[in-house]
Amino acid sequence: MPGRHADEAAHSPRQRMNHNLHNGLTDPIQRLAIAMEPATYIRPLRHQAAWLLQPSRRPATDPMLFTE
Repeated sequence: MPGRHADEAAHSPRQRMNHNLHNGLTDPIQRLAIAMEPATYIRPLRHQAAWLLQPSRRPATDPMLFTE
């Protein structure tokens, strides 16, 4: 799976590809793996009643922390 998704991400206009690990959008926890190319950008988002953990397999990301 990781190699295939990395190849798909490289050829995607957004430079990323996700693989859902959850069964559906109604699941209380949304789990997914995202293959990202270096040029990709994920905009900041905020969930009022949920948390988001986005670990990186390769430390090639620039983390940002947003506060109120």
